[in-house]
Amino acid sequence: MDLFEINRIAHVIIGSFAFGGGIIALSTKKGSKIHKTGGWIFVFGMFYSSISTIIFMMEEFLPLAVLMGFATVYLLMSSIAALRHTRKSSYIIDRTILLIPILLFAFSFLQFIRILPEISLGAATRLLFALTFGILILKDIKLIRSKPEDHLFYVKRHAFRMILTFGFAVMAIIRIGIKIDFISLEMSTFAPLLVSLIVAFLVEKNINKFLKATS
Repeated sequence: MDLFEINRIAHVIIGSFAFGGGIIALSTKKGSKIHKTGGWIFVFGMFYSSISTIIFMMEEFLPLAVLMGFATVYLLMSSIAALRHTRKSSYIIDRTILLIPILLFAFSFLQFIRILPEISLGAATRLLFALTFGILILKDIKLIRSKPEDHLFYVKRHAFRMILTFGFAVMAIIRIGIKIDFISLEMSTFAPLLVSLIVAFLVEKNINKFLKATS
Protein backbone atom coordinates (compact mmCIF):
# COMPACT_ATOMS: atom_id res chain seq x y z
CA MET A 1 0.00 0.00 0.00
CA ASP A 2 1.62 3.26 -1.19
CA LEU A 3 1.31 6.71 0.37
CA PHE A 4 -1.39 7.78 -2.08
CA GLU A 5 -3.59 4.83 -1.10
CA ILE A 6 -3.04 5.50 2.63
CA ASN A 7 -3.91 9.14 2.05
CA ARG A 8 -7.03 8.12 0.12
CA ILE A 9 -8.27 5.88 2.95
CA ALA A 10 -7.50 8.54 5.57
CA HIS A 11 -9.30 11.11 3.44
CA VAL A 12 -12.50 9.03 3.43
CA ILE A 13 -12.40 8.22 7.16
CA ILE A 14 -11.50 11.70 8.37
CA GLY A 15 -13.88 13.30 5.87
CA SER A 16 -16.73 11.16 7.24
CA PHE A 17 -15.95 12.28 10.80
CA ALA A 18 -15.81 15.88 9.58
CA PHE A 19 -19.25 15.59 7.98
CA GLY A 20 -20.67 14.15 11.19
CA GLY A 21 -19.08 16.96 13.18
CA GLY A 22 -20.63 19.48 10.81
CA ILE A 23 -24.11 18.06 11.34
CA ILE A 24 -23.61 18.23 15.12
CA ALA A 25 -22.36 21.83 14.95
CA LEU A 26 -25.27 22.96 12.79
CA SER A 27 -27.97 21.28 14.86
CA THR A 28 -26.89 21.96 18.46
CA LYS A 29 -27.01 25.01 20.73
CA LYS A 30 -24.53 27.61 19.51
CA GLY A 31 -21.71 28.18 21.97
CA SER A 32 -22.38 24.92 23.83
CA LYS A 33 -19.61 22.40 24.45
CA ILE A 34 -21.06 19.87 22.01
CA HIS A 35 -21.43 22.58 19.34
CA LYS A 36 -17.80 23.62 19.74
CA THR A 37 -16.60 20.00 19.76
CA GLY A 38 -18.57 19.18 16.61
CA GLY A 39 -17.36 22.39 15.02
CA TRP A 40 -13.69 21.69 15.67
CA ILE A 41 -14.06 18.12 14.39
CA PHE A 42 -15.59 19.58 11.24
CA VAL A 43 -12.87 22.22 10.89
CA PHE A 44 -9.87 19.93 11.36
CA GLY A 45 -11.46 17.16 9.30
CA MET A 46 -12.22 19.50 6.41
CA PHE A 47 -8.75 21.04 6.60
CA TYR A 48 -7.21 17.58 6.24
CA SER A 49 -9.64 16.59 3.49
CA SER A 50 -8.88 19.77 1.54
CA ILE A 51 -5.12 19.37 1.82
CA SER A 52 -5.27 15.67 0.95
CA THR A 53 -7.41 16.53 -2.08
CA ILE A 54 -4.69 18.89 -3.28
CA ILE A 55 -2.16 16.08 -2.73
CA PHE A 56 -4.33 13.76 -4.85
CA MET A 57 -3.97 16.25 -7.68
CA MET A 58 -0.28 15.32 -7.93
CA GLU A 59 -1.54 12.02 -9.33
CA GLU A 60 -4.52 13.21 -11.38
CA PHE A 61 -5.26 16.91 -11.86
CA LEU A 62 -8.94 17.86 -11.56
CA PRO A 63 -9.61 21.62 -11.68
CA LEU A 64 -12.90 21.35 -9.75
CA ALA A 65 -11.25 19.41 -6.92
CA VAL A 66 -8.47 22.00 -6.63
CA LEU A 67 -11.03 24.81 -6.61
CA MET A 68 -13.03 23.09 -3.87
CA GLY A 69 -9.89 22.39 -1.85
CA PHE A 70 -8.65 25.99 -1.82
CA ALA A 71 -12.19 27.35 -1.34
CA THR A 72 -12.67 25.16 1.73
CA VAL A 73 -9.36 26.21 3.28
CA TYR A 74 -10.26 29.88 2.72
CA LEU A 75 -13.77 29.50 4.17
CA LEU A 76 -12.51 27.68 7.25
CA MET A 77 -9.77 30.20 7.93
CA SER A 78 -12.12 33.17 7.61
CA SER A 79 -14.75 31.40 9.75
CA ILE A 80 -12.23 30.90 12.55
CA ALA A 81 -10.98 34.47 12.18
CA ALA A 82 -14.57 35.70 12.59
CA LEU A 83 -14.85 33.92 15.94
CA ARG A 84 -11.56 35.46 17.06
CA HIS A 85 -12.07 38.88 15.50
CA THR A 86 -10.63 40.72 18.49
CA ARG A 87 -7.21 39.15 17.94
CA LYS A 88 -4.59 40.86 15.80
CA SER A 89 -3.89 37.57 14.01
CA SER A 90 -7.46 37.55 12.67
CA TYR A 91 -6.94 41.05 11.28
CA ILE A 92 -3.88 39.80 9.38
CA ILE A 93 -5.56 36.57 8.22
CA ASP A 94 -8.62 38.35 6.78
CA ARG A 95 -6.42 40.58 4.66
CA THR A 96 -3.96 37.89 3.61
CA ILE A 97 -6.43 35.27 2.43
CA LEU A 98 -8.51 37.73 0.39
CA LEU A 99 -6.31 36.78 -2.55
CA ILE A 100 -7.79 33.25 -2.56
CA PRO A 101 -11.42 34.16 -3.43
CA ILE A 102 -10.13 36.72 -5.95
CA LEU A 103 -8.18 34.01 -7.78
CA LEU A 104 -11.06 31.53 -7.50
CA PHE A 105 -13.50 34.12 -8.85
CA ALA A 106 -11.20 34.83 -11.80
CA PHE A 107 -10.75 31.13 -12.51
CA SER A 108 -14.50 30.37 -12.30
CA PHE A 109 -15.50 33.38 -14.40
CA LEU A 110 -12.91 32.58 -17.08
CA GLN A 111 -14.20 29.00 -17.18
CA PHE A 112 -17.70 30.40 -17.64
CA ILE A 113 -16.57 32.72 -20.45
CA ARG A 114 -14.70 29.85 -22.11
CA ILE A 115 -17.83 27.69 -22.32
CA LEU A 116 -19.99 30.45 -23.87
CA PRO A 117 -22.15 30.69 -25.95
CA GLU A 118 -23.20 27.26 -24.72
CA ILE A 119 -26.22 27.44 -22.42
CA SER A 120 -26.06 24.45 -20.11
CA LEU A 121 -25.95 23.36 -16.48
CA GLY A 122 -22.17 23.34 -16.80
CA ALA A 123 -22.16 27.02 -17.72
CA ALA A 124 -24.62 27.80 -14.91
CA THR A 125 -22.41 25.94 -12.42
CA ARG A 126 -19.34 27.94 -13.40
CA LEU A 127 -21.32 31.17 -13.18
CA LEU A 128 -22.67 30.20 -9.73
CA PHE A 129 -19.15 29.52 -8.48
CA ALA A 130 -18.02 32.92 -9.78
CA LEU A 131 -21.05 34.60 -8.18
CA THR A 132 -20.36 32.88 -4.84
CA PHE A 133 -16.73 33.97 -4.76
CA GLY A 134 -17.73 37.46 -5.87
CA ILE A 135 -20.14 37.70 -2.93
CA LEU A 136 -17.42 36.53 -0.54
CA ILE A 137 -14.98 39.11 -1.93
CA LEU A 138 -17.50 41.93 -1.41
CA LYS A 139 -18.15 40.76 2.15
CA ASP A 140 -14.41 40.67 2.83
CA ILE A 141 -13.92 44.17 1.43
CA LYS A 142 -16.79 45.43 3.59
CA LEU A 143 -15.11 43.90 6.65
CA ILE A 144 -11.72 45.39 5.85
CA ARG A 145 -13.11 48.87 5.13
CA SER A 146 -15.64 49.22 7.94
CA LYS A 147 -13.99 47.19 10.74
CA PRO A 148 -17.34 46.57 12.50
CA GLU A 149 -17.35 46.11 16.25
CA ASP A 150 -20.78 44.48 16.50
CA HIS A 151 -20.33 40.90 17.73
CA LEU A 152 -23.43 39.76 15.83
CA PHE A 153 -21.76 40.78 12.55
CA TYR A 154 -19.05 38.20 13.16
CA VAL A 155 -21.55 35.55 14.24
CA LYS A 156 -23.29 36.05 10.89
CA ARG A 157 -19.97 35.95 9.05
CA HIS A 158 -18.98 32.73 10.79
CA ALA A 159 -22.34 31.05 10.13
CA PHE A 160 -22.41 32.12 6.45
CA ARG A 161 -19.00 30.63 5.75
CA MET A 162 -19.46 27.45 7.73
CA ILE A 163 -22.73 26.71 5.89
CA LEU A 164 -20.96 27.17 2.55
CA THR A 165 -18.16 24.89 3.73
CA PHE A 166 -20.76 22.26 4.65
CA GLY A 167 -22.12 22.64 1.12
CA PHE A 168 -18.68 21.82 -0.30
CA ALA A 169 -18.57 18.75 1.94
CA VAL A 170 -21.92 17.62 0.53
CA MET A 171 -20.55 18.08 -2.99
CA ALA A 172 -17.60 15.81 -2.21
CA ILE A 173 -19.82 13.12 -0.68
CA ILE A 174 -22.28 13.07 -3.59
CA ARG A 175 -19.57 13.04 -6.23
CA ILE A 176 -16.86 10.92 -4.59
CA GLY A 177 -18.16 9.32 -1.42
CA ILE A 178 -21.38 7.57 -2.44
CA LYS A 179 -21.05 8.02 -6.23
CA ILE A 180 -24.64 8.52 -7.33
CA ASP A 181 -24.13 7.71 -11.00
CA PHE A 182 -27.42 9.14 -12.28
CA ILE A 183 -26.49 12.58 -10.92
CA SER A 184 -24.23 14.44 -13.34
CA LEU A 185 -21.01 16.16 -12.26
CA GLU A 186 -22.60 19.54 -12.86
CA MET A 187 -25.71 18.74 -10.81
CA SER A 188 -23.64 17.28 -7.95
CA THR A 189 -21.91 20.65 -7.61
CA PHE A 190 -24.61 23.11 -8.72
CA ALA A 191 -27.38 21.88 -6.41
CA PRO A 192 -25.38 21.72 -3.12
CA LEU A 193 -23.76 25.11 -3.82
CA LEU A 194 -27.07 26.77 -4.67
CA VAL A 195 -28.85 25.30 -1.64
CA SER A 196 -26.01 26.16 0.77
CA LEU A 197 -25.83 29.72 -0.61
CA ILE A 198 -29.59 30.22 -0.16
CA VAL A 199 -29.50 28.73 3.36
CA ALA A 200 -26.49 30.89 4.27
CA PHE A 201 -28.33 34.05 3.21
CA LEU A 202 -31.49 33.02 5.08
CA VAL A 203 -29.53 32.28 8.27
CA GLU A 204 -27.62 35.55 7.94
CA LYS A 205 -30.87 37.48 7.53
CA ASN A 206 -32.64 35.67 10.36
CA ILE A 207 -29.67 35.02 12.63
CA ASN A 208 -31.58 35.64 15.86
CA LYS A 209 -34.31 33.16 14.90
CA PHE A 210 -31.63 30.63 13.88
CA LEU A 211 -29.76 30.99 17.17
CA LYS A 212 -33.04 30.64 19.09
CA ALA A 213 -34.09 27.58 17.07
CA THR A 214 -30.83 25.77 17.85
CA SER A 215 -30.67 26.74 21.51
